[in-house]
This record gives sequence, structure tokens and C-alpha cells, in this order.
Amino acid sequence: MKIIRTTNNSVKSEFEECLKLTRTICGFDSLFEIIADGSNNTRPYISPEFKELLNNPKLFDNKRPITYEDLNGLPCILLLCEKGRMGDTFPHSFNCMDIRTRANNSPPAASSFKQEIGRMCRYANDETTLPYALVGKKLYDALAKCSQEEYHTPLTNIDA
Repeated sequence: MKIIRTTNNSVKSEFEECLKLTRTICGFDSLFEIIADGSNNTRPYISPEFKELLNNPKLFDNKRPITYEDLNGLPCILLLCEKGRMGDTFPHSFNCMDIRTRANNSPPAASSFKQEIGRMCRYANDETTLPYALVGKKLYDALAKCSQEEYHTPLTNIDA
């Protein structure tokens, strides 16, 4: 599972449309699912063939909301907008979070950044592959500057 965090529902919809078109043109429709979950939907759409791939009867119960944990093992790109709040659990198959669209103009406040990165935390052992984050150049430079200073400066105090 790859997660792309978007800034608003219109950006999420544009990403979804573009990714689905690209997937179809490349002939990858049966290789991975693209799921959009935003503030305007209560139950994200998952195509029947991918529901069957998971062999999870919970996904077929339309009265029960789908949790991110239900998607464990599903090869997918999950587009999130105003979802993935504190306390949500992502499955162990989650291995990459792209936050470039959320922090592309300026570095976020330190508390917001910690919350975003905190979504990747999980219990791990020596065999666990931990997820990683994709960040834009401005945020990367701000983080590099913080790591070079003796006392770590909050991201909001850095001129990017």
C-alpha cells in the first residue's frame, strides 16, 4: 500500500483520474487498485476483483465501514484527503507515504509534520520493513538544516 496525502478533494479527484487513466493505458488495471478516501465519501470504492483478492468477508458487508486495516495485503495506492486521523491504523503492507502535495509550498508547522510522520509508526522487529516518506525539496532542505543545528529548530522557524 502506497499513500498519497492531498490538500483538498479537488486535488484528490485529479490525482485519482490521472492515476486510473495511466494505469489503464499501461495495462496495469489488474495489478493494483486505486482507492480515493476523502471527507466527502463514507465508504471508499473497491472493485469486486480486488475485494475477492483480499478474501475478506468484511469488505462485502455494505453496512460496515471499511477500515484501513481491512486493506492489508491489497496492492493499492490510497489517496487520502482529510482522512487518516490520529488513531487510525494502517496495515503492515503500508510502506510509503507521499506528502509532497501537502508541503510543496512551504515547510509545515512542526506539530503537523510530526503528526504526518507519526502515521508511519508501528511496532517492529528486525524483520519488519518500515515505511518511508516522500517529501519535497523545501521540506527536505528544512529538515537538513534542522539536523545540522545543535538545538533542533522547529520547522516553522526556518526560512525555506
